[in-house]
Amino acid sequence: MLAGIFSIYLALTVLLCFFRIRIGIAMFLGYSVLVPFLKFFSLGQNSFPFFIILALLFNYGYKTLYYKPLIPFLFLYAAQFLIIPFQSDMPIGAQINAFRVDVMNTLLLPFAMINVMKRDKSTVFLFVRTLVISVVVAAFYSMLLTIVPGTNPYLLAVLPLSGGEFNEAYALAENEGRVFGRISGVFTHPMTNGLFLSFSVIFVLSFIFDLKSVLKKYFSIILILVLFLATFFIGVRTSIAAAALGVGVYVLLERKFKIALFIFLGGISISFVLLQIPEMTGFVSSIFDSKSSSVSGSSLDMRISQLNGALHEIKSNYLFGKGYGWTNYYKDLRGDHPVLLAFESLVYVVLCNSGFVGVGIWLIMMLLYIMEVRQSFKRTYFHIMLSLISVYMVYSTITGEYGYMKIFLIFYSIMWMYGKTQYSNIFIARKRSIYEHKSKSNRPLSTSISPNT
Repeated sequence: MLAGIFSIYLALTVLLCFFRIRIGIAMFLGYSVLVPFLKFFSLGQNSFPFFIILALLFNYGYKTLYYKPLIPFLFLYAAQFLIIPFQSDMPIGAQINAFRVDVMNTLLLPFAMINVMKRDKSTVFLFVRTLVISVVVAAFYSMLLTIVPGTNPYLLAVLPLSGGEFNEAYALAENEGRVFGRISGVFTHPMTNGLFLSFSVIFVLSFIFDLKSVLKKYFSIILILVLFLATFFIGVRTSIAAAALGVGVYVLLERKFKIALFIFLGGISISFVLLQIPEMTGFVSSIFDSKSSSVSGSSLDMRISQLNGALHEIKSNYLFGKGYGWTNYYKDLRGDHPVLLAFESLVYVVLCNSGFVGVGIWLIMMLLYIMEVRQSFKRTYFHIMLSLISVYMVYSTITGEYGYMKIFLIFYSIMWMYGKTQYSNIFIARKRSIYEHKSKSNRPLSTSISPNT
């Protein structure tokens, strides 16, 4: 019955995408965040993004499609596609299929959202509200699960619908120093939950200072505190480090007393809550102590050994690596790697899949990203967008890349278009021009007489 409800919801979403596209995309946005699988009747999961693009073309045609915000990521995927002929450790057909799946799962929804928001400015705030609601549900549900460590009623109900199974032993994390176990929230894995919560902190921070309503501002402050608490409680140390680093980058770049005071008071509030749970001390300290035995994890020596392992894997083709999506291909065929395990760092993934050329492609993508946001937004929002990408890079470098780009681009596309309506350089210049024009038109005419008169 539950599977039927989800399928009917998606069918209604498709219909609305063709006739009320802003509502249809908002419905799919909420579904993408809150439902951990995509199954549209008997069709494959990639069929739904295909329908989204058909609806986009049906509504807007192809000549006016807008892609500027996605230029860095279009370059990333296009460049990786172009080096496929130089990679021979993996069948070309498998590489092309992996590329197709990644593009459809990662780029199509953000592309559709950006174009809808470009055409209808009111849709920006619809999508912002949709994402805020999704953040609230994910954060508060994660907090609720601290009451019942080791279980997750929502995932127990929905994962079997897609052939999945909830791993209660992994979630309980007994004798591993994780006070409440590993909490997945509405996602299939606690690492994905941690990444989403880290992005959510930056997302709420991006608009909290713009809110005019005192009630909304207080709600947003409470939400950020809940998000930070959730990052501590879900049992994922990387989420704490990534969220703290993202906020730290923003505060460091802004150098504003008001923001620093806000962070300081929030930190005191969070510390007060954590002090009520003595067991949290060992968990938090393990973030900064690589030799801590209270929480299991990767050591520095292990990371160096894995880096050497990645270099050993590509010794026959240092330039281009083993093939697009080779790390996933390897895990599907053989399971964990004897040295690289589950390829738990973006560095290992990029090196193995595309070699040193791939590292260069990622560096160019980062440069393009910085250039695009610098040219598009004023100083404050530029710093917010840098904080967002820093969270992604730190998180994926520490943990690996398990479809995280998809989540990043959802936040990125909405924050980009929100910034274009509030903080873009063009918008600010236009407001200044209008203000100056009004000032001149309201200036009283001079009554002085010229000497030459």
